[in-house]
Amino acid sequence: MKRFTETEKWGKTWFQELEPRLKCLWVYLCENCDRVGVWDANFRLASFQIGVPVAEKDLDALGNRLVRLGEDKLFIKNFIGFQYGELSTGCPAHKPVFRLMEKYHLEGLIDWAQSGYGRYLEKFSNRVSSNLSNRVSDTLKEKDKETDKEKEEDKKGCGEESEGSSKAKFKAAAEEIYQSYPRKIAKANALKAIAKVLASGREADWLLERVEAYAAAVAAQDPKFIPHPATWFNGGRFDDDPAEWGVSSQKNEPSAVGEALRLKEKRGAVDELFVEC
Repeated sequence: MKRFTETEKWGKTWFQELEPRLKCLWVYLCENCDRVGVWDANFRLASFQIGVPVAEKDLDALGNRLVRLGEDKLFIKNFIGFQYGELSTGCPAHKPVFRLMEKYHLEGLIDWAQSGYGRYLEKFSNRVSSNLSNRVSDTLKEKDKETDKEKEEDKKGCGEESEGSSKAKFKAAAEEIYQSYPRKIAKANALKAIAKVLASGREADWLLERVEAYAAAVAAQDPKFIPHPATWFNGGRFDDDPAEWGVSSQKNEPSAVGEALRLKEKRGAVDELFVEC
């Protein structure tokens, strides 16, 4: 999954003061959380993948940048604002984000998301559970001027000001999916077909994974037997059983090996005929 990363963190005092392994832990959390910034806490796996031991007690060094959700989940407080800016239920790319908010029973986020990340911080502390509210109410109300400035600069919503940005992301997603399809032909029609699928609510990341899996399944096939991309997407072939993708459409055509064997048999028959003569 692709996402934005804050390159300026390396110049910030709080990050510079972290031990190397804790710097790795912060980057790991930002890259392994889900679409809304929630990480299923698994310190054993994190230690294995980072390459050094990390534990729950190490979270103290990250300050108020994390919020605990229940016993086994952590929420990166500024993740949504940094990744999406202002959210809108009318933006297809934001629908999976709203679904995850509902999954974690954070409906308070949804009210905020339609109006702005800064206003969410005040609502969140009043709407989550009392236990969570007691833990984070003070830290959520604090105003970090530097963070606020960065959020204003990086906001990318789906309103009038960010409409062009959203269209550009949508177009880029369709282009990436097209480039991953194993046959490049009739690009304009293919992009229209892909856009239609995405507009129906299918997630770009999911569709890209299906296309890449299909490309791997037909890698050995002659490209002329692979459907045009527009045909494949319009036909909903991404919903097919992947086991069917590996079944070559050339099965009724003579294979190169078969032709070679038949030619050899014919030549052998001719040779025998001359011997008899």
